[in-house]
This record gives sequence, C-alpha cells and structure tokens, in this order.
Amino acid sequence: MKIYIASDFNLIPKIEGVAKTLEEAGHTILVKWWSRKDLKTKFAVLEPDDFYAEFETANAYERDFNGVKESDVLLFVADETPRFYGGANVELGIALGDNKRCIVLGRLKNSAMYWPVYRAKDINEVLELLTDLERWGLVLKAEDAKDGKN
Repeated sequence: MKIYIASDFNLIPKIEGVAKTLEEAGHTILVKWWSRKDLKTKFAVLEPDDFYAEFETANAYERDFNGVKESDVLLFVADETPRFYGGANVELGIALGDNKRCIVLGRLKNSAMYWPVYRAKDINEVLELLTDLERWGLVLKAEDAKDGKN
C-alpha cells in the first residue's frame, strides 16, 4: 500500500523507525518529508511573511499535498501524550476529505473530527490494521479514486 506519514519534526526518530518497518513489510512511503531537517531549522527563524514568500515553502506544500492525495492510507504518528499538531492535522483533513482510511499511532486530543480515524497502540497494530483494511476491501486505492472506481 502507498502510505503518507503525517507527524511532527519533533518525532523524527519514531517516524524513521515506523517508516522502516512499513517498508520492510512491503509498503511504500510516498514522501519522506522528515529527511529535510534543514528546512525545519531554516523555517523556524523566519518571520511569517518571509516564510510564506519562500519558494521552498510552496514546494513543501505541493510535495506533501500531492503525497496525501496519492496515498492509499494516511498514518498519523503522534506522541503518547495528546497535544496540538500543525500541518499534520491539515494533512489528516485532506485525507479524510478524500475518504481515505487514516490511522493514528499514538494519541490525539479528543475531537469529534478524529472519530473516523483508526487507533493503534504500536506498529504491530498498525500492520494488522493495514492487512485487515486491505482484506476487507476498505481501502480505496488512489488510482481507483481518480478513475471513479469506488
């Protein structure tokens, strides 16, 4: 399956382990946005007007937006303690709006908008959910969605 991982730069070690396990299980990670740690450092010091004027900001948006749209499943890698997330929530909203299956590994704050998100306590539960979703035919493949095959 093609998977987009939504998360936070502060969770990079966890994300890298999750991505490696998913790839070893035969899944494809569409965008490895966390590999561009230099952008997080650069962006952290910019004023908002300068940040949004950067070509790299627009490029990151296009890359991540398209990654979510091309995915079969979105996996939200979260902390064990619920907290606020920025862009990852936007990515989750895009995926839910496209009727994609979404899984959270970790915990999110209570919100009715997270109701359709499957919850997993560890990577083994994520792998089981992915297997079950595919077996039950509950994953709308991105290429089928484009062709109107649903």
